[in-house]
Amino acid sequence: MPNQDDFEKLERELAAAQERVAQLTAVLALETASDPAALYTPLLECFRGVVSAGGAGLTLYHHDRKRLVFEAAVGDGSGGIVGYEVPVTGSQHGLAFATGDVQASRPLHAEIEAAAGTQFDSVLVAPLIIGEEPVGTLSAVNKTGGGGFQVGDIDAAAHFAEVAARLVGYVSRLKTAAAAMDSGESGSEVDPAEKKLYALVGGLARLKQRDEQWLEHFQLLVSSAEKMKP
Repeated sequence: MPNQDDFEKLERELAAAQERVAQLTAVLALETASDPAALYTPLLECFRGVVSAGGAGLTLYHHDRKRLVFEAAVGDGSGGIVGYEVPVTGSQHGLAFATGDVQASRPLHAEIEAAAGTQFDSVLVAPLIIGEEPVGTLSAVNKTGGGGFQVGDIDAAAHFAEVAARLVGYVSRLKTAAAAMDSGESGSEVDPAEKKLYALVGGLARLKQRDEQWLEHFQLLVSSAEKMKP
């Protein structure tokens, strides 16, 4: 039967293991500051699977260019679309960004197909909002089986956009903290809970997608992220 010494030994081993986990998650979290796609990509893969789309992408608004710029993409057209600048006017992305509502229709901005090197038959776009400010969009293209995106897809897009906005806000805070550290300032602390959760998201990005548990793991993380404040 275990005695007091055994319990104390287990407690020390647990504390040491927790410290190693903390060190690992801190390293992974800092990596995401320079490579946000490590966070965005698994979210996009999960979103694409849930709404049964051929591809998915995430844009952020650049005030200096006054355009939405693709930061990450998966699936249809992803090879040529990262870095593409979408105008705020004359596009479904711009409509979602300006109105704060999910848009589900045919693409309005035809030039994007040339940049992506593929045809988009249908598009689903949700705004990314932090606080009350729109910061970008989350989108899916080419509904599997045709017929366009439905009401259930619109609801899913709104849900995933909330999680994506948290990811964007987290990356922004990480960059601010990293910059403060580089300049020798104390800066504002990143919430340890956020650091741990999103470091795990970054780790999931390194898993091979053939892992049957991949989507299940990410969905659990999305559920956890929902409980966190933006």
